[in-house]
Amino acid sequence: MSKRFSIDFIRSFELPSWVRDFVDDIPDQLPGDDIGFMGIAVDLLNRQLDEKAGGPFAALLVDTKSGKLLSVGVNRVVASFDPTSHAEVTAIRLASSLLGRFDHGGSATLYTTAQPCGMCLNALIWAGIGKVVIGATAEDTERITGFDEGIISDDWRFELKRRKIMLVEDVFRDEVCTAFERYVAEGGFVYNGTRA
Repeated sequence: MSKRFSIDFIRSFELPSWVRDFVDDIPDQLPGDDIGFMGIAVDLLNRQLDEKAGGPFAALLVDTKSGKLLSVGVNRVVASFDPTSHAEVTAIRLASSLLGRFDHGGSATLYTTAQPCGMCLNALIWAGIGKVVIGATAEDTERITGFDEGIISDDWRFELKRRKIMLVEDVFRDEVCTAFERYVAEGGFVYNGTRA
């Protein structure tokens, strides 16, 4: 007997139901700047912690020119049994699916509460993201939480610049680090892969 899964079933793994309420509560007048959008990402991160819905990471994808919110993402690794369901990847998948395109042509900005891991860094490149705004550093993530951020080359900033991807760092870094500390204090699960 074969199993058939509907798109709605698959998407149900992408985001928990409370995210719809979160998005509905975002004011119609969006902030239009990096500080405002990162503030929304940090609020989403804190809601993720309140709900105990997964790892302490959140992301937004925004149309750079219009300021329109394209999608949001939270970490869904444990809930979806998918080690690639990081907040950034989830936001990119959702926006790409909703817009019907795999390449955003440099027209989208990714707001992420933590520096993208090795996988997410490459995902944003392959998705044609034109700008990335980051909260905490990979070093913060590993030091505070113990999550393994994977292989990130020392010249990752140069590689983004070479690909004409704008980079803004340390936006609400302290607030994200505080959220990481809360995650650890509340016994948050750190799910690094098993190593040989």
